[in-house]
Amino acid sequence: MNDRSRRRIAGAGLLAPLLLGCAARTDLHLGEPTPEQASLEWERVRPLRPWASLEGMREGRSRYVERCGSCHSLPDPSSRTVERWTLEVERMAPKAHLDSLQGSKITDWLASRALAADGH
Repeated sequence: MNDRSRRRIAGAGLLAPLLLGCAARTDLHLGEPTPEQASLEWERVRPLRPWASLEGMREGRSRYVERCGSCHSLPDPSSRTVERWTLEVERMAPKAHLDSLQGSKITDWLASRALAADGH
């Protein structure tokens, strides 16, 4: 085996974990919530985001899956804090061609999932 082949193999070994880490998550449950689940999510987020509406959160979930998922794999909504999601959506909104209301609805829904992960 020549030196060039060794470098290619070593490079592939270094890239594999990175590529696998970016693979799409298939275990995320991002389907349409039941009416009971949606109501619980809305109740959870209202103290922090009083402008959130049940219909807006449904739209936010849908846009998260459609818009964000059209460019990259979707992080688990419970993997970040409300503050981090707020910053992340603000940063990504121009790239996803989201206006401020659309971004707010996505953040409302993500916030409800982040709060659930924190035991709220």
